[in-house]
Amino acid sequence: KQKTAYEILSGLVGSEMCIRDRYQRRVHGIINLQMVTLAKYVLPKLAYELTGLEPVISRNILDVHYNKHHLTYINNLNVAMEQLQDAIAKQDLPKIVSLQPTIIFNGGSHINHSMYWENLAPISGLGGKLPSPDSPLSKKVHEDWGSFDKLIEYFTKRTTAIKGSGWGWLVMNKAVKKLEYLETHDQDTISMLPDVVPLLTIDVWEHAYYLDYKNARAEYMKNIWKIVNWETVEKRFASTLQLNDQSNQLNAVSYTHLRAHETREDLVCRLLL
Repeated sequence: KQKTAYEILSGLVGSEMCIRDRYQRRVHGIINLQMVTLAKYVLPKLAYELTGLEPVISRNILDVHYNKHHLTYINNLNVAMEQLQDAIAKQDLPKIVSLQPTIIFNGGSHINHSMYWENLAPISGLGGKLPSPDSPLSKKVHEDWGSFDKLIEYFTKRTTAIKGSGWGWLVMNKAVKKLEYLETHDQDTISMLPDVVPLLTIDVWEHAYYLDYKNARAEYMKNIWKIVNWETVEKRFASTLQLNDQSNQLNAVSYTHLRAHETREDLVCRLLL
C-alpha cells in the first residue's frame, strides 16, 4: 500500500501530534481573526493648542486640517475596516480585495498625519530648536549630510518640488545605516517600505498650507522649520539605535547553538510546516 504524504510525515516525526497540532493552530488562528472586534481609530490628541503653531500655521488652517481633513480620513478608515471584517467573516474575497485601496489611502493618511502633528511644536516651546551638537542625531546628521543646514536645504528643495500632493521624509535606512531623504505621493506611507524607519515628515498636500500661503508652497516649506520638533526626531532616531543593538545581540548568538538540542521531531515540524 502506498503511503500518503500525511502518513510519511507522521512516520518521520514518530507521531501525528506535531502535524495535527500546528495545522489546528493555523486554522484556529484564522477563525479567531474573524471573531476579533476591531477598535475604532480616533484623532490623536495634539500636544499644543490650535493657536500654538502661529504665525507659521494659523488657527484656521490647523483647525480645518486637523478637525476636518484628518478626521474624515479616520472615519473613512473605520468604515472600511468594518466592511473588511464583515467580508473576512463571509469569506468574500472580491470584497476583501476591493477594500484594499481605500484602507491603504485612508490608513496611510492617518499614519502620516499622526506623525506630522508630533513633528511640530510652538516656537515658544521646542519648535525649531536643533539638537545639541553632541547628541547622537546631530553627529549622524553631520556624518551623512555635513550639517543641519545642508539637510534642511535639500529637504526643502525636494519637498517643494513634489508634483501634486505628497510628503517629504527624513528616514533612517537600516540596511545601509544612513539618514536619507524620501518622498511619497498622495497618502502612501513610508511604513510600506522595508528597512526604513521614519523620523520626520512634512505634509505638502494643499490643505496643509493653502489657506495661509495660497500657491506659495516654497514659503510654507521655508517657514515650517521654525516649528519642527527635533526632540521627537531625536527620540525616533534613538529607538532605531536600540533596535540595532538588540538585533546585533541576537545575531551574535550562534545559530548552531540555538539548534543544538533540536529534536528530529522539531526539525521536521519547523522545515515542513
